[in-house]
Formats: sequence, C-alpha cells, structure tokens
Amino acid sequence: MWINLDVPQLEALKRILAHAEIGSAERRADTGLIRQRIAHYEGGAQRELTYIAAARDLPFARAGECEIDDDAVVSASDDGAYVMAWVWVTREEPAITGDDQGDDGPFVARII
Repeated sequence: MWINLDVPQLEALKRILAHAEIGSAERRADTGLIRQRIAHYEGGAQRELTYIAAARDLPFARAGECEIDDDAVVSASDDGAYVMAWVWVTREEPAITGDDQGDDGPFVARII
C-alpha cells in the first residue's frame, strides 16, 4: 500500500506514534513496525531523489504525457529502481469509457 505524506504530516504521525507507544508490549511492537518503515523511508530519501531525477531524464518523461512527481514512490533494488509516474490518457482514447459528468466524472478503464 502507498500513502503519500508531506513533511508536516509525517512529523504529526511520529508525534502520534510517540503517544501510542505508552501502553502494552503489543502496542509498542505495532508502533515500532511503523517507526521502522518511516526510518527506512527517511534513510533512502537521497537515493530516491537520484532515481527520480534519472527517471525525469528518460526520453518518454514529457510534461503533459508522462510526469514524475517530486515525491514519487521509488521501489529500489540492488540493480535499479521503479519510479512511479503519471501517464496522461484522454477521454478520446479507445480504452476509456465514462459518463458526461464533466472533467472530474468517473471513468472506467478497460482493456479492449
């Protein structure tokens, strides 16, 4: 699962975890798991920024077509990384159906 938190939200989560650690051993273990994940994220931030920058230099990463956020999700391994990107799909694409509820209306992508 992916949850995108900005810096203030991440700091708020750490404060909440500090309060939640008071109590049972099970509760401390649960918060410890979340703290480990946060530490893993924070420890790899510079490496992730390097992968994000490299992904933006790829020929298919073009504004309005394939965009990569400043805080994109990066799944790194020893050999490289996957970097999450946004790909634009218009309503006119043949694999998209939707109703006439405006630009924010629901869409269903289907493989044809």
